[in-house]
Amino acid sequence: MISKKIASLTSENIFSLIYHHIFEYPLTTLELIKWKPGKKINKYKIPNIGFRYTKGFYFLRSNKEFVSTRIVRKRNSLKKIQIAREVSKLLKRIPCIKLVAITGSLSMFNAEDGSDIDLIVVTRKDRLWTTRFLSILLLIFYGFKIRRWGDKNEKNKICINMWLDETDLIWPKKNRNFYTAHEIAQIMPLFDKQKTYQKILNNNLWIKEYWPNSVKIEKDKKYYKYIRPTRIESLFELFIFTLQKLYMKNKRTKEVISPSKAIFHPIDRSIIINSRLTKYIK
Repeated sequence: MISKKIASLTSENIFSLIYHHIFEYPLTTLELIKWKPGKKINKYKIPNIGFRYTKGFYFLRSNKEFVSTRIVRKRNSLKKIQIAREVSKLLKRIPCIKLVAITGSLSMFNAEDGSDIDLIVVTRKDRLWTTRFLSILLLIFYGFKIRRWGDKNEKNKICINMWLDETDLIWPKKNRNFYTAHEIAQIMPLFDKQKTYQKILNNNLWIKEYWPNSVKIEKDKKYYKYIRPTRIESLFELFIFTLQKLYMKNKRTKEVISPSKAIFHPIDRSIIINSRLTKYIK
């Protein structure tokens, strides 16, 4: 039986507190276990930083206010998750969609009141850009507010900032770190067809080197077969991809755009997080 309070914390626990402190996110006992870092922690020297325990949460000594912050953000998140569920119910009508899931701070129930709703969508092979086009039309038709390039008012707007083809789910080695591993591990599926979420995990087993207790990964049983598109479908997909790529031409910064992947993250958050992490850990 797990106790409600840990008398002393290990260096791994302290690392986790420091990492989540960056997000103003104190941890419960169970979360300290879930987010215990893996062997990649060995490159860091963990300082002996004081901590406190209040109302069921652990946090760095000087940040008691983060407990209240987390409670408020959870209330904000519950409202936004309900909107996300409505979006998922709508998008799953599109046959080529295999996964709709919440990402970012919302998936950790840590969203601010004014934040948008970050989603990831995985599509059938060679149908990403057609699916994206149909999804946006459907969301607009049903009155959902979509966050667009340059939007300053993002509250409760739908931001599908990651589109992946089911054949392109592996994170490149250059992008693997504590931040990206955490982002993958915290994905919250809303609609999942043919165990696509498990396929993401099976394609990214490296996250266990960073957060080994964060997810349960089932053995890959090859649950699915790829459906080859017809020639007409392939030509239409190429046409739609070209149109959308041209539309985004003057708006692109560091976004990743390819036939099998669209990642709309103009800022590399992992660089920012790693920089903040190294202020505490050498």
